Amino acid sequence: MSVFYLKSKNELIMKRKMKNIKNCILCALLFACLPACDDTFNTHYSEETGIAPEFTLWQLIEQEDDLSVFAGMLRKTGYDVLLSKAQAFSVWAPNNLALQGVDTTDTGKMKDIVLTHIARFQYATDNESDRLVLTLNDKRIRFVSSGDRYTMNGSELAITNQLANNGILHTMKEPVPFVKNLWEYLSEPGMDSIRNYFDAFHLKMFLPGSSKVIDYVEGMAVYDSIFFESNELFYQSLDGVGFLNNEDSLYTMILPNNTAWIKAYDQRKPYFETQAPNADSVQHWNTQYSIVQDLVFRGSIDAPGQLDTILSTRNNVFRDPAGLFPTGPASLASNGLVYITDELKHSYWESWQHPLQIEAERSQVSLLENGITSTPAKVMGVYIPEYADSVPSKRCVLISNGNNSTSATTFLLFNIPNTLKAEYSVYAVFAPIRYCYPNFASERTKIRFDIQQLDRSTADRPIDRQVWKSLIGIAPGGSGALPPDNETDSAAVKKMFLTNITFPEANYREETATIRIKLISRLTTAEVRAGYNNRMLLDYLLLEPVH
Repeated sequence: MSVFYLKSKNELIMKRKMKNIKNCILCALLFACLPACDDTFNTHYSEETGIAPEFTLWQLIEQEDDLSVFAGMLRKTGYDVLLSKAQAFSVWAPNNLALQGVDTTDTGKMKDIVLTHIARFQYATDNESDRLVLTLNDKRIRFVSSGDRYTMNGSELAITNQLANNGILHTMKEPVPFVKNLWEYLSEPGMDSIRNYFDAFHLKMFLPGSSKVIDYVEGMAVYDSIFFESNELFYQSLDGVGFLNNEDSLYTMILPNNTAWIKAYDQRKPYFETQAPNADSVQHWNTQYSIVQDLVFRGSIDAPGQLDTILSTRNNVFRDPAGLFPTGPASLASNGLVYITDELKHSYWESWQHPLQIEAERSQVSLLENGITSTPAKVMGVYIPEYADSVPSKRCVLISNGNNSTSATTFLLFNIPNTLKAEYSVYAVFAPIRYCYPNFASERTKIRFDIQQLDRSTADRPIDRQVWKSLIGIAPGGSGALPPDNETDSAAVKKMFLTNITFPEANYREETATIRIKLISRLTTAEVRAGYNNRMLLDYLLLEPVH
């Protein structure tokens, strides 16, 4: 897993996960090679006369007195030019009464209205009773006929099927409401913080091969522009949260305004303090990701208080949905629901400081030490019988030195990835030896441990030349720290508490782990005589957030 941060927007897009960005560009170029959507109306004729209509859509709209407000919107947003060209469009134009009260000085709102009422291709009222129309702003709106009544998203049409030489014009008694999708909500006033973070991952490419020249201004081509857009945070396989811009998706989002973002950032930032290269940048980007990773949930959740648990799109489980969501009502999005809030209420142990479980088979080194020499220990993967239901995992690892010598020490080393600068309770989970060797029904051992931190200046060295310092456990020449109860159980699974520890830095989403745990089996002569054996049947290590 690569580091989820970069020093700048350009570096973020060009350097982080470059392979994925190249794949996006390749898809865009392939798309650009496709022929442009140039459905001219050369073959579209009046059914009555067999002659192509004389006027363009823009001319039909411009000359209609009752469409003067909509015509003004088209002119101010530049779509009068588009509707004058030889492409196939359908327009559902609201009449003047329908647009009464609209602020015609707000270009953004006018553009939203215009794009919601225009679609590519021709949609006439006919016997096909229910069609889904894709408008120019990618909204999917139902065009329905019922007898002699025709509606667009429930809004009734006044006049239908006025033919132009580049499409069809319908007139409406009321406008189709523009409903923002989740991605568009991020552009609302007061949402700059979260939008700026998402924008750092956004890629937008103009595709001239798929766009059409519709005019020339001072010798420069004006395009009906087609763009390829992608955002890494949309792709869940790339640590994303979901396709917030997809009208076919259905999500519920908790959307923090700037106030909520700043509070959450200040709360979480200390957890990601690190000694990595470019430490401030690493901390900054990891902190921001911790805010967005659990904001989105699948489906439409209008009553979170009625749920016992809820799962984010990053698959983190929250057990108090009523306490997680704002108390106010949700806002409707075209692809779900939005809860705008000035305070995020995620608990750290459910969201950004996760329990860390490291399976025994992922141990880095297994050694048998006799005095000053070291040789590989005997390590065997063991599948626990099905009847051993108390074992969380059916695969464990058996480690032993084979001779039960008091001068021999068996140990395992585990790299612990994704630790934060926070407090954890550390456990080792052992299964009884009898699960794989029934004859050893009474066998048990005693455990010591050491928790170590890497000297980052030696990270590039081979493992045997890296420098690790002990945080809890072994001073030079020592034998390891003792857990409060360090004896494995001969009859049952033992979740052995080792210690609580607060790590001195975060090591989050880095390729090289800087924390490791060493489990040690070293017996005294008296312990061997008492029947202890240094074999360990280990299932996994567990680090749980302290709360």
